[in-house]
Parts: sequence; structure tokens; C-alpha cells
Amino acid sequence: MSTNQRNITALLRIPFYKWELYRYINKIGVYTPRVVTHVDGGLGSQMWQFALGYSVSRKTGLPLTLETKFYSKNGKDCNGVKNRNFLLFETFPEIKRLYESSIETSKSYMSFFKDDMERSNYEYTPSLFIPERPIYLSQYYSNVRYIQEFREELIQLFKFAPEMTPEEQCLANEISSTNACMVHIRKGDFIGLSVDVCTDAYYINAIRKMAERKQNVEFYIFSNDESYFEKYIQHHCPGCVFHVIKKRCEEDPRVDFYLMNLCRHAIISNSGFSWMAAWLNDDSDSLVIMPERWNNDPARLESSKNAFYVNQWLKLPV
Repeated sequence: MSTNQRNITALLRIPFYKWELYRYINKIGVYTPRVVTHVDGGLGSQMWQFALGYSVSRKTGLPLTLETKFYSKNGKDCNGVKNRNFLLFETFPEIKRLYESSIETSKSYMSFFKDDMERSNYEYTPSLFIPERPIYLSQYYSNVRYIQEFREELIQLFKFAPEMTPEEQCLANEISSTNACMVHIRKGDFIGLSVDVCTDAYYINAIRKMAERKQNVEFYIFSNDESYFEKYIQHHCPGCVFHVIKKRCEEDPRVDFYLMNLCRHAIISNSGFSWMAAWLNDDSDSLVIMPERWNNDPARLESSKNAFYVNQWLKLPV
């Protein structure tokens, strides 16, 4: 299917009655179209959803609103266990300055205008960028093509300096002064789900590949299951230098994200948390290794293979 055919197909997915409502709302002047982004999940998800809304807003010229109802209902992780907190404003001062007044804490009536998409859709949908109509982004719209055009702007918006203990500051200095590679191992709430993608073999091969390509590289291990690395991965990579970052706070992972972003190189999991840390790194010598797919669901295997791929990154089998 050609690009034009895909664009037409995306447009046809918007029901006719919604198009008529868009026109009526604009005609009577009771409402100005805008982009509303539903925000949920942990810090990585929040950053992705903001980046998506920001990019659609920039592309269409419509103002952006963030819907944060998820957090007023004690939002949880994928297994419904650990708390997720709204951290965008506490973390990124420029985003807070620009968007603090653009928050809806209840479900927006804009939800009527949402596109009918599956939550983990990896396809690129051009209909998000149609100007002069209300846009409600209720899903993840998991494809880097939505935000790549505005990467340099997003790098600036996502700059921050977290409060750190003396030990964490020493670790930050150490990472900055070495040829550091972060390794993100997402287990915990991913286990048993279709996103439980990255195997022992993936991490072992990725570490070996990184050691082959980058001299004097040292690996910094970030995980919500510290014992997994030490039990299944470490002894397969003799000669490599590892630093396991222990006893981290998953509910408030801002320092971890900052430290991951400081690393020159990255071995990421299929998690927006490590993907964002790698994508926002502007080191010209950076090597990023990523899993070849983002999902084990048979219906999404192919579509997930290129959704988060960035030129020059290296994809390895999982």
C-alpha cells in the first residue's frame, strides 16, 4: 500500500458524523479545536504522551491540553500493583512553565472525538495531523514517526537536573567521565504480558556486541529486578566491567532516568523509559542497541519491528 493510500485509509476511519460535528462546532463558534492528550503510566509513558501531544500540536497549530485523570484514581503499573505518579511538571521545569495551566484532571469531554485505535497500535496514522478539528489522543500511538520531526525541541523541553544524594552525584560524575553504556532490563510488571519480549540471549548478545564495537566500555545496569542480571546475564560476559545500580525507587525514577541519559551508549529494553533516555541523548558517538520488536502478540509482530527504530540504531533478535 502506497503512502497516499495509507493516508486516505486513515482519513476514512474517522466517522462521518464526527466530521459533521467538527464543522458545526467551528461554525457556531462555541469551541476552539485543540489537542487533548490522555496521560498515564510511569515517567517514560508520560514523556512519550507529552511528546506525541506536543508534536501533534506543533504540526496542526492547535493548543495542547494534558488530561491527568489517571493519577487522581491512584494509577498503577501494568500489573495494577505499584503506584504511578504524575511527574512531568515536577521533573521538567520548561514543560511546567508552558503547560501548567493546560491541565484537565477529569476525563475530557473531548474523548468523544478520539480515533478508534487499539491501545498498542504501532502503525503510523496520518489522520492525527489534520488541522482545524478537535483531537483527543487516548492511546499510545507507538511510532517514532509522530515525534521525530520535533526531536531537537523535545531535547530542550526534557532537560532537567534532579536532586541527588552525594552518592548519586558521585555516580553521575563517574558515568560522565567514562565510556559508559546503560543497560535497561525491564522485568517486574512486564513478566507474563505480551510486552515481555527481551530474553537472556538478547541482553547477552547486546552486551557482547557493544563490547566489540566500543573500546573500554563500562556497563551500568538499571533494572526493576536486580537479581535477574546477576543470575542470568553477568557470568555469560567475562571480561566486561559492570556496575549494578541497586535499590532504586521505581515510583520516582527521575534520578535513574537522568543517569541513564548521561551514558554515552545504550542497550535498551522494549520500554519507553529506556527508549526515551537513549533517544534524547545527543552524543554523536552514541551507539544504541534495541530489540528487533516491541511486542510478542502475533498480530503485532511485524508492525512493532520498525515502530521505534531510529536510523543508525542496531536491532538485535530477542
